[in-house]
Amino acid sequence: MTRDCADIFMDVISYGLVGLSEAARIGKPPPYDELLETAAELFDRMLTPEDGGSLEAGKEILRRVAAGSREHFGQVKGQAQG
Repeated sequence: MTRDCADIFMDVISYGLVGLSEAARIGKPPPYDELLETAAELFDRMLTPEDGGSLEAGKEILRRVAAGSREHFGQVKGQAQG
C-alpha cells in the first residue's frame, strides 16, 4: 500500500464520499492497479479480525446476507408486479 493511494482514500472519505476527481488535495491519481491493491489491503485490514478469524464463518455470514437479500428483492419484485 502506498501513501499516495491511502491518502486518496482518506481524502475521499473526509470530503463526504465525493468522487475521486472532486477531492481538493488530489493531484494526479496513482495508477488504477495501485489504487485497487490499496483498496484491497485497506478492506482486508478493516474487516479481518486480529486473530485472523474464521474463513468459513465469514463465508456463512455472507451466504445468509445474500439469501436474505434475494428473498427481500423477490418480495419487492412480487409487490411491484402484483
